[in-house]
Amino acid sequence: MKEILKDNNLKVTKGRLEVLRLLDKSSTPLSVEEIYKNISRESCRSLTTAYRIVNQLEDANIIRKAFSQNSISYYELSINSHKHYIVCSICGKITPIDHCPIEPLENLVEKETGYKITGHIIELSGICPDCSKKEEVWQWTLELNLKC
Repeated sequence: MKEILKDNNLKVTKGRLEVLRLLDKSSTPLSVEEIYKNISRESCRSLTTAYRIVNQLEDANIIRKAFSQNSISYYELSINSHKHYIVCSICGKITPIDHCPIEPLENLVEKETGYKITGHIIELSGICPDCSKKEEVWQWTLELNLKC
């Protein structure tokens, strides 16, 4: 991780290293608040400092915004292949999508426009299977109670 910071002309600090290590270990993108909760106060004294670190790492293209939900941005390392996620709008569960459904469209758009596409963001939301089951049970119970 130190090399990544040095290669991007960023000073190697405990805070930056902890943020990068945390994002590297995480199986899903994290919000700045989640990052702040999971790193030491010694390296990141305030939430403001956490936001500053995340902004610096994003500006250097070391991390990227994976998606936003309810005005909260979630971040992941840029050095990993990009992923897309679907987020449950009820419980907030984050599920990665195994492949990128946009790549064929990117190729077509590049051919048609001459642009070199450098990235994209796709945000999907829905209701996860667990919440769907709970909602079905709730609706069934409501219908049963209305009939009684």
